[in-house]
Amino acid sequence: MQLTKNTSSPQAKDQAQYDRSYWAAAFKAFRKNSNEFERFENFISRNLELAVYPVLRKPCAQKSRSVLEVLSIGCGAGEPDMIFVENVKLRFPPLFIHYTALDPSIKLLKSMEASIEAKNQLPEYQDVVFEFCVDTAESFQPTKKFDLIFMIQVLFFIKDEHAILEKYLHALQPNGVIIIVLPKRNGPLERSFLELKLPRYHYKGNARPSLSCDVKEALDRMPGCSYDVLHYSAHTDIEHSFDPQSEEGQLVLDFVLDLYRHRETLTPAQLDQLMQFLRSDGICRTVDGRRCFIQDMDFYVVRNQ
Repeated sequence: MQLTKNTSSPQAKDQAQYDRSYWAAAFKAFRKNSNEFERFENFISRNLELAVYPVLRKPCAQKSRSVLEVLSIGCGAGEPDMIFVENVKLRFPPLFIHYTALDPSIKLLKSMEASIEAKNQLPEYQDVVFEFCVDTAESFQPTKKFDLIFMIQVLFFIKDEHAILEKYLHALQPNGVIIIVLPKRNGPLERSFLELKLPRYHYKGNARPSLSCDVKEALDRMPGCSYDVLHYSAHTDIEHSFDPQSEEGQLVLDFVLDLYRHRETLTPAQLDQLMQFLRSDGICRTVDGRRCFIQDMDFYVVRNQ
């Protein structure tokens, strides 16, 4: 395994607006109280061929072995990326993977690097080259074509999903695939905001998070691509994940409210109402003896034509 870094982009010089230092800790706390990563891993394992087989069919006449060029946009601390790598290498051991991990947060990329280094000797990480790039999806300029591009819950942070999708469709190899994972519309948090008579997200200029419905509308207007949409669900322990009385619960709550641009706008009274509504029977249900809310996810497999 080879670890390299690219911080040559002008965006790498000033990352303060993206380096929310609590995010890595929030991811770890969220994972303890949610089965989202396990559900994602099971889903990837069952549907791997849908994403990987088309790109493995590409011509390799000048190559002695298959090489998979992967770009992960907004990879964060890299948990889904490592799930993907491990599943692919278990299924296709001879495959060589060049993995470009792109994120504007240096702290999150360092967390991903440390996790990969801890697994360096595992067979699943042999013949895998990781390159870490500190940059945003908007300013990153691809210098090569990719077989597979990941956008896992990253379009929350994109101002213009149509422009980004168009840009990265052009960065695909023939038969390449973009994987997009986003929550369905009208999930538990959105319904909670509506109950409080708040917008489903708080606008800051032109920025607002994209949900699955926004991506579908963009893809339907875009020539030169086709897509399939698959679905899976995950549950999160509401009592421990969103508990403002505990340090870990507050971390997760801050992170989720950041995604929907509500962290800086909710009053204490609105936050109390939000927590009451999230715990209500209409939103929560009991899973394995714990009060959980269910989040439905859409998994897009987008192909260039």
